[in-house]
Amino acid sequence: MELSPLRPPSLRRRDALRAGLAGAAWLLMPNAMAQDPVEEDPHGVNARLKHLLEAPLPHVTHRAHLIVPGAARGVVHLPNIHQGDATTEELKRQVEQSQREVAELIEALCRDERVRLTIIFNEGVLARGEPPPNLPRSFSVSRQLRLSDRALMGAAAYAAERGLVEERGAEKTETFTAAWNRKNDANWNKVVLEDREDAFLRIASAEDSGSVCYVAYGEAHDWNNNVAIWNREHPREKFSLVTLCTRESHTKYVRLGILPPPDPTVEDAPR
Repeated sequence: MELSPLRPPSLRRRDALRAGLAGAAWLLMPNAMAQDPVEEDPHGVNARLKHLLEAPLPHVTHRAHLIVPGAARGVVHLPNIHQGDATTEELKRQVEQSQREVAELIEALCRDERVRLTIIFNEGVLARGEPPPNLPRSFSVSRQLRLSDRALMGAAAYAAERGLVEERGAEKTETFTAAWNRKNDANWNKVVLEDREDAFLRIASAEDSGSVCYVAYGEAHDWNNNVAIWNREHPREKFSLVTLCTRESHTKYVRLGILPPPDPTVEDAPR
């Protein structure tokens, strides 16, 4: 299992996708928790997030964190490879495996006595009160790929369908529509990643103080710089952040040169 602070805000995952090994630099940062001089509430946001960094969780092979003293809320990102990537048989395998791992991770978080996960925010679902989007383009997955219901729905929606959690929307209509209708790939990073990540922080900030918001989003997303900017602009409403990366997403990051391989001596935690 890898454990490291999140990368510096200047290094974005989309840039790392293009720059290969550049993304590995953030692994050399010192442990952010060791530098925390503030005595935290043992039942507060940061204590619950630190539990996630130590708890045995199925399939989790990399854990990244940005623990902010005095944080009012927390965000926990569950990266996944989703059905929009399933364009070949190999990509289908990756999607199926990733969604299985994240589904079993969600189940474990529901059972964990310190977590008791009951709500998960999901990519592609509008937040409560948001108006319907204007989406002229349709999207479908090739029937020849024959994705399972779990892979087609996504692990978060699948867990909600089974009654394990309540699914809530992680999207604002304006930013979701802009990403769906993007025309200029030069703006891909901002429109598809940054703006939607900022939108989710606005959604999460409306939750009660002390909340930890779990969000299932694709592996290209990374809230580190968004949280850093938010915290500078909202010093009394700061977020801490944890990312729990399961083996299949970790393996994809390895192929892209973003992370080193998982430790072969570490077994996935029992389910």
